[in-house]
Amino acid sequence: MRDHILVNLDRCVGCYACEIACKQENGLPAGKKWVEVKQIGPVQVERKMLMDFYPVMNKGCTLCSQRAAGPACVEACPTKALKQCDTAETLQLLYDERRHQICRTP
Repeated sequence: MRDHILVNLDRCVGCYACEIACKQENGLPAGKKWVEVKQIGPVQVERKMLMDFYPVMNKGCTLCSQRAAGPACVEACPTKALKQCDTAETLQLLYDERRHQICRTP
């Protein structure tokens, strides 16, 4: 069962497409978010300014279980930073060299 959403932190650029897709798909009112893009930084590291973005799925998230195509946030992400995974796939990606974060589990 594909019950996790994993974020590749190296790919997320903070475009907010996931937030917008979730709000539209679920008809959420103003101010309510089931996906929220957070920002870390900017911080200076070795004379470079760096900033990271990462989406967080809140309690309301149902992984768009009503959609045959899967979660709207995953489908809307232009950089493919979000991926719906099963447990084995999630564990494999977490041990990968890239930076990943689990955003949603049951």
